Amino acid sequence: LEVVDLNQNLIGAKGMLAILKVVSHCRNIEKISLRHNMLSNTTLRSVCSCLKQLNKLKTVDLSGNPISESETLINLVQTNKSLTDINTTSTDLNQNSTRLLSHYLTNNARSQELIRRRENEGYQ
Repeated sequence: LEVVDLNQNLIGAKGMLAILKVVSHCRNIEKISLRHNMLSNTTLRSVCSCLKQLNKLKTVDLSGNPISESETLINLVQTNKSLTDINTTSTDLNQNSTRLLSHYLTNNARSQELIRRRENEGYQ
């Protein structure tokens, strides 16, 4: 399982916790989309706690959720260095938070590129 698409399901907090128990065992997930699920900041904390463990995860779509805790997302990006894209369009994050999150995601992307280059040099 590499992609989890749960767009517009209005899963709710209890449903999300059940799904996260399963997702946490799927170590090959590269993309997860939780767009338009009415995720709260409390649920976001649980989601991010789970996603920190997924070391192949590159993309997360949280757009359309009423989330505003940038610290939780920044901590996720600082912990999970494989993450290079988080969509926060139409959330309650302010512009400064979005800019800071983008900065950390860019740093992760640069680090991932350096790792790929080093791996490729090893094969030549």
